[in-house]
Amino acid sequence: MQRNVKKTLAKAAALSLLSVSLYGITTAAPAEAYCSGKGYPFTGYVYLGSSDVRIGKEVPNSGTCDGLSDYYAKVYDIYTDGSCVYVDYLETSGVEGKSCDSAGASFNYSDPQRNSLGYERIYTNSYRHDWLNEGF
Repeated sequence: MQRNVKKTLAKAAALSLLSVSLYGITTAAPAEAYCSGKGYPFTGYVYLGSSDVRIGKEVPNSGTCDGLSDYYAKVYDIYTDGSCVYVDYLETSGVEGKSCDSAGASFNYSDPQRNSLGYERIYTNSYRHDWLNEGF
C-alpha cells in the first residue's frame, strides 16, 4: 500500500514539473505559474500561436515569491508587431500590467482576498493564454 502511494506521489510530482516546464504550450500546475514555491520565481512567456517564438514575458521581481498577498513583476513586449503585452487578474477584472516595447513596464498586484493565490493571464491582442492559478 505504502509503495503505491509513493508511486502515485512521484507521478504527480513529475507531471507538475512537466506542465510547469512546458508553460506557454500548456497551462501550468495550480499555484505554480510564476513562483515555483516560496522564494523560487521564474519567467512566464506568451508565444506566437503554437510556435516557439516568444512575443512577451513576465519576470517576477526578486523576493516577490514570499507567500504574502502582494506580487511585483515586470512585463515585456519582446516582439515588434505593433501590439502590446498585458497581464490581468480574474479577481480584479482589469489590466494590472501593460508593455508595448522591449523596455518593459513594472506592475504590482495586491490580492483583494489577502492570500497568496490568484488567477492570472499574460496575453497580447491576438494571443491569449487561459487563466492560471498563480502562487506568489
